[in-house]
Amino acid sequence: MIPKGLFTQIGAVIVSIGIIVTYVKPSFAEIELIQNDIALYQKERSSVLAVNSQLSSLVAQMQSVSIDDQKRLLAYLPDKIDELYISRDLLIIAQSSGVLYKDMKYIGKEESSKSRKNIEQPLPEGPIPHKFSLSVEGTYEQIKNLFNLIARSNYPLEVQGAKITKTDGGFLSLDLDLVTYSFNEVITDEEITL
Repeated sequence: MIPKGLFTQIGAVIVSIGIIVTYVKPSFAEIELIQNDIALYQKERSSVLAVNSQLSSLVAQMQSVSIDDQKRLLAYLPDKIDELYISRDLLIIAQSSGVLYKDMKYIGKEESSKSRKNIEQPLPEGPIPHKFSLSVEGTYEQIKNLFNLIARSNYPLEVQGAKITKTDGGFLSLDLDLVTYSFNEVITDEEITL
C-alpha cells in the first residue's frame, strides 16, 4: 500500500509540471519577444535621434548665415544658366588642370517638388539647382589642381559626389557630380536666338 502523502507529492509534481508547460514557458517566450521588440525599438530610436541631431545641426548651420551674406549670394547667382557655357568651362578647367577629359553630361534641373504643370504657378523661391557630371582621369596632383580650378570657377559649383578609382599605370579615375544654381529656368533656344 502506498501512503497518501506520496500520491499528494506526485500530484503536486504533475500539477507543477503542467503549470510550467502551460503558463510559465509561454510567459517566458512572450517576455523574450517583448524584450526583442524593446531592443529593436531602442536601436531604431537611437538611429532616429542621430538623424534628428544631424538635421538640427544642418538647420542651425543654414540659419547661421547672416542676412548680408544671403543678400550677397542672391546678387552673385545668375538669373539663368546656359548648360553649354558651363560644359565648355568645365572642359577648359579639365584641360587647364592637365587631366584627361573623358565625359561631361548635363543631367538637368533637380526638382525638389513635382514638375509644374500649370503655367500660372509662380517660380519657386530661392536658387534652382542644376546638376552636371564630369569624368576625368589623371594623377593625384592633376586631380587636386582640377578641384582648385573648380573652386575658382565663374559659377558657384558645388561638389555633391566624387568617386575616385585607381586605374592601371598609377592614374586615378574621377567621376564628379557637380551642382550649380540659378534663380530661373535654363535658357531656352528661343531666348538664345533673341
